[in-house]
Amino acid sequence: MPIEGSPKKLAEDISNGLVSFNKAVFRKYTPVDLKIIYSNLQSVLRETRAEFVDQKNFEEIKQKNIKMQKLNTAIMVLSNYCKVQRIPL
Repeated sequence: MPIEGSPKKLAEDISNGLVSFNKAVFRKYTPVDLKIIYSNLQSVLRETRAEFVDQKNFEEIKQKNIKMQKLNTAIMVLSNYCKVQRIPL
């Protein structure tokens, strides 16, 4: 099943917690789609790291760290799934 919408938007939705990303979701995607999603997750993670956050505003720091944690978790789950399925990323 092809990716619905923009892959980058999917990665941003994952970082915001709007989309749950687990092994059951991966089954509907082809290996090419998984590679595209992986690269977009990496891209959004880089953009999130580069965001400027005022060091005195703890809520912004917390939100940025939560986004990065969700992205790292999604990347880790996706890479482990691909390793088990022998899909090269």
